[in-house]
Amino acid sequence: MIKRTVAAALAVFLCAALGHARPRAQGCSLSGAAMGGGGGIQLIWPSGNRMLDESFQAEGMLMVRVFGLSPRMFFFDDGNAPNAMATSQVVNQMGPHGTLLIGLSLVQSELADNHGEAFSLVAILAHEFAHLLQFSQRVQAPTPVMELQADFIAGWYLGFKSRFMYMDVQDAFRAFFSRGDYEFNSPNHHGTPEQRLAAIQSGFAAASQGADLRQAFMAGGQFAVRLMEGRGAMGDDGSGGFGGTDNGPGRGSPPPVTAPRRAERTNETMTCGQAAEFFVRNRGTRSFCSGEDDRSRYTGPLVSLSGVTGTLWDQECREDELAEAFLVYEGLTVDQVVRELQDCAESVPAGAVPKLESGGRLLVMETPDSPWVLVIAAEPKEVRRFVGGKWVSGIRVDVMVAKHEQ
Repeated sequence: MIKRTVAAALAVFLCAALGHARPRAQGCSLSGAAMGGGGGIQLIWPSGNRMLDESFQAEGMLMVRVFGLSPRMFFFDDGNAPNAMATSQVVNQMGPHGTLLIGLSLVQSELADNHGEAFSLVAILAHEFAHLLQFSQRVQAPTPVMELQADFIAGWYLGFKSRFMYMDVQDAFRAFFSRGDYEFNSPNHHGTPEQRLAAIQSGFAAASQGADLRQAFMAGGQFAVRLMEGRGAMGDDGSGGFGGTDNGPGRGSPPPVTAPRRAERTNETMTCGQAAEFFVRNRGTRSFCSGEDDRSRYTGPLVSLSGVTGTLWDQECREDELAEAFLVYEGLTVDQVVRELQDCAESVPAGAVPKLESGGRLLVMETPDSPWVLVIAAEPKEVRRFVGGKWVSGIRVDVMVAKHEQ
């Protein structure tokens, strides 16, 4: 077996149902609509829709890593006023950075408006994570500035994921535009439609230019202030004085959260045999990861099986311990994947020793005198994931480089 070092803390992002817990929802919401119900908000988890729960959990786990925060998330009944909220209130110690509330009406309306695709829901979840980041830094600013900075960071997250092209996220842009308002004298004013659109688009552009989360946080705050002052452009240096206090909860200011570094090269699609050759030439996870810290990204090969290129669902990289890409292969059966792995095992390059396990669903490839192994593993059943703004059904395959268990 191999040594897996994925942080166990990620598994607690979404909680099991907590009965009738009712935290008083104080914080920031997606739109300026008032949150009705003076008796608190009924927390709902799970939603009753397994695929919906799984998709939110997968995206939320990625955001936990990117934002460096571990909140709890629940759905709630938002009635006829679709909304989402973030609050600094802690439901329990397993979510020390606050609570996220996603309205079920909001989810339904976004899916209906966008023909079942939900780029906008990804952006909305990122928007609420941005509020938690603001809370953690004790940012104090007028509501529109807080909201526009969160919009900017939501756009940055879409661009940062590196799987969304500009045309892919138009639904998200439209969703934020539609939630602008002109109630300038209302304490719930979140920014005009034009301002909200400008903020999320500018955040997306900042990610495409290589900004990390720290830079996006600072640039987003400055951009929001300038929008409220009637100026759309940021300063040339992209810096500014917008941030939290220096006595944040165990952190300095600006936020010390650095997002995973962008890969210096894109993942190459290779056949199973080519991936084995790549592994023999580049032993060790450092060759499969960008950057040098524990938040770097997997940049090794994305294996093509039976002529199908897997859709990248998620990835992990822990320098000197683990590099792993999670892919979903559409239109394949487990039997096809097993045959492909068997063919790969029978045609490995010199310097590699293959072994098939788990009924042929697990290919372990070693090289003599090296602690590293290449593992290609397929789940025994079809999975359904929400990837790149759409549902993807197929066989999940993990492409992994790791050390022998010590």
